Amino acid sequence: TKGVLPTLKRPLNQLM
Repeated sequence: TKGVLPTLKRPLNQLM
């Protein structure tokens, strides 16, 4: 699950 957290944050940062 820890590996999915950073992966989801990457696309979120690009949107912001």
